[in-house]
Amino acid sequence: MIVNSVADAPAPAAQQGPVRKSSSDEPVHTEPFADVDDAPIDDDADGRRRYAEQLTEPPLPYIEPQPTVPLVVDEYEAEPLPEPVAADEPVATQAPKVRRGTLDLGLLILRLVVGATFTVHGLQKLTGWFNGPGPDGFADYLANHPNPSIGFRGDVTTILSLVAGVSETAGGILLILGLLTPIAGAAVLGTIAIATTYKVTLAGGLWFFAADGGGNGIELEVLLAAAAAALILTGPGTYSVDRRWGWSRRPAWGSAACVVVAIGAAVAIWILFNGTDPLTSPGNPAG
Repeated sequence: MIVNSVADAPAPAAQQGPVRKSSSDEPVHTEPFADVDDAPIDDDADGRRRYAEQLTEPPLPYIEPQPTVPLVVDEYEAEPLPEPVAADEPVATQAPKVRRGTLDLGLLILRLVVGATFTVHGLQKLTGWFNGPGPDGFADYLANHPNPSIGFRGDVTTILSLVAGVSETAGGILLILGLLTPIAGAAVLGTIAIATTYKVTLAGGLWFFAADGGGNGIELEVLLAAAAAALILTGPGTYSVDRRWGWSRRPAWGSAACVVVAIGAAVAIWILFNGTDPLTSPGNPAG
């Protein structure tokens, strides 16, 4: 049997309301539990009981439940999960390194032959070597004294002679080295385009094979022009000074622009300093 004696004091006015708190400073007397079977038999009830006195903490205050507020969760769009890859679908991997095979060796041979050919022709114009006309003789060739009406203007022939000699010599050497290949190719391409047009103009007709038209065929000039354009568009390859630049193996629109600029410059020079229609030209008188 447990006997509790607690004196409840009235709550202060400040504590009255939705939250009620009870407090008591009086000690609480409790009687420990005792097993009836194990308790000694004693007539004196007070002798069989022991009182324990202890000071207990006041109970926790009672808080009336309040209405709950719904929890607001920010809405967000979850990122879609990647679609599963089918078992038979190939998985994208790093592209293997493309082997160039003998491509760079072929470009080297082409550069050496084309570059050497232009270098020799340029030295003929600049120095007269290799049975060349020299700068003065080439200037006379441009003026075309047999029929000056289809030749270049006499006031610019000396300058054009030097420009042609330097373009072919410097462009040819750069092609051999594989250095600044797009610019070198453009220099020799523009020069050979003017040379081809002038040859047709002086011959008074268009012949392709070198033996036709009294030796005025343009097959060599066409071949050299095509080779120069091909080197610009394909790049010099890895066996070149330009091997560290993108245009040596992966030419892009910049290289194609060099071809357009070379042809445009040749057309502009022809119109400004000659202006003859090569397809309707009377040509030089037969001698």
